[in-house]
Amino acid sequence: MTFNSLSNDVLGLILLEVHKISRQTLFSTLRTNKALHDSTKPLIYRDCVLDLSDSKLDETNGRITSWIETEREVLRYIRWLTVVQPHHYYRSTSTNGDELRYSSLITLLSQLRGLVQFTFALREPMPVGLLDCLDSFHPAVELHIRNWTRKSISTPFGDPAELALANSPLLRTIQASVLSGNGEIDLQRAAFMRIVTVAPNLESYNWSSHSGGGCVIRMMSSQQYEEQARLEKEFDVDRPVKKVLKAIHINHEVSSVENQAGIVDLGKLERLGGVHISRNVDERLKGVFSSLRALDLKVRTWRTDSELDPKSFQGFLCSLPSLEELSISGGLKYIDLKPLLSYHGPTLRTLHLHESETTNLENPRRTLSLDDLCLIRDSCPHLYDLGIDVSYIRTDPKESEIYAVLSTFGNIYSLTLNYDLGIGLYSTRSRRGKDDQYDTIRHQINALIDKQNTTTKLEAIWAEVVGPKLQEILVQVGKQDREMGKGYPASWVRYERSMRTWYKLEYGVVMVSSRPKDSF
Repeated sequence: MTFNSLSNDVLGLILLEVHKISRQTLFSTLRTNKALHDSTKPLIYRDCVLDLSDSKLDETNGRITSWIETEREVLRYIRWLTVVQPHHYYRSTSTNGDELRYSSLITLLSQLRGLVQFTFALREPMPVGLLDCLDSFHPAVELHIRNWTRKSISTPFGDPAELALANSPLLRTIQASVLSGNGEIDLQRAAFMRIVTVAPNLESYNWSSHSGGGCVIRMMSSQQYEEQARLEKEFDVDRPVKKVLKAIHINHEVSSVENQAGIVDLGKLERLGGVHISRNVDERLKGVFSSLRALDLKVRTWRTDSELDPKSFQGFLCSLPSLEELSISGGLKYIDLKPLLSYHGPTLRTLHLHESETTNLENPRRTLSLDDLCLIRDSCPHLYDLGIDVSYIRTDPKESEIYAVLSTFGNIYSLTLNYDLGIGLYSTRSRRGKDDQYDTIRHQINALIDKQNTTTKLEAIWAEVVGPKLQEILVQVGKQDREMGKGYPASWVRYERSMRTWYKLEYGVVMVSSRPKDSF
């Protein structure tokens, strides 16, 4: 049977599967024959990404002009359109005004007729003119905002772009990852939450703020705190628009989610992420999340005499409906896996249990025992995404024993392995020459961060853990998202940031990697 004998519908389904596995392969099919070319081209242009950074703007405008003037069939194919600015600016440094930067894009939007979704991912406020264009030509489009930011962190209430976005019926999701003010009045969260409160058709939001770190700590004066509080009140909304949100991601105490009840129907919330827990959960929250399917939380306790009671924590987790996805960081000492998995295991499809590496070599991070791994395997029959820690500092269980158990997980599709980086070794480097154990551990760590040895090591890991359905492994060496505190960083912090490494393997082959230049 030849491709020419297949119906367009069947050919389209085949190419759609190819698109899921490798978009690049589709470009090769364009040059195969006319039937494949005609069936592939709509898929190629169905999901378009346009780079509006200064260095690519002329090239992007040229593409748009070509579509409008000579390749008009492309305009019929575009369903999802994303505009990006790959350079990681906290705020845009563009010297091009909105009119020049967005004029070709606005013209393109006015020509499209089948647009379903528009994603604005630039690190600058979405201009009013662009929002008006979408509202005029695509009143049913779904708008997604990524990398939301403001003109400045202290811009007062009344910014036209923010007012327009908050009231837009097109807005479906909004995501922000911002640097908190370092001695400046910071109104970012107030502005963001006003948009969340007012937006009539919002489905989910993702908020996270991070300290800028650095060597110098700047504090606001008492007068600045009072002024910030006064300015924040201007963002308050008298009549919030209560809505059904599918997902919330917010780096605050889990109990603070109750404050969202005025704008969110918590009983219909499906995904809750980014929250942390440092004290016993308010009893009123138990039973509130009756539709929750996915939970991602971190345990943060700053003292040994923490206010967090394991029974309270376990009780909260078991007060939720049976979850499909569960991720807990820093919580192994507070949970009893057997009853927890007896409750959630039959429905779990994703489970990540992660502990942060510490500098204390006498008390390394907790890891799952072989019995724990077997319990997870036997209690979670539908599990396809698993994330665990592998510690070289804590040698029980041994690495090879862990791999042997992992290979018996019959349904695992995606596996995340978090390896320690040896920050405890680095912080006590004066003792290295006195103990052979340090040399052994250092050799094991180097095998994952030294580019000359990594491929062999990763191939060996894959061969030992691979099960019948495994397709990808994410290998992370060192803490990938440890936040820099304010003040001068410790030497091990600088070491970790420079040496942490990650790889993504698909079918045993490294597809994406971020590697250090040198090993230690």
